[in-house]
Amino acid sequence: MAIMAAGAIPVTEPEDALHIAVATVSQVHYLVTWNFAHLVGPDAKLRLLDTLRALGHTPPLLTTPEELLEIAR
Repeated sequence: MAIMAAGAIPVTEPEDALHIAVATVSQVHYLVTWNFAHLVGPDAKLRLLDTLRALGHTPPLLTTPEELLEIAR
């Protein structure tokens, strides 16, 4: 997958890459997860968003359940 080749997701984590890829190409608005290591940690999130935009995609909002509750208020 392109996001693993770009280094946005480690090659050892194909399930995480598939998760973000499906959410992105399906044009979901939010991807809610507790996966700080590869999806919503500050460095991981920035790396993913930059990579997805560079690949020509509009990424979903990557957020934790707690953050989503704050957005909804």
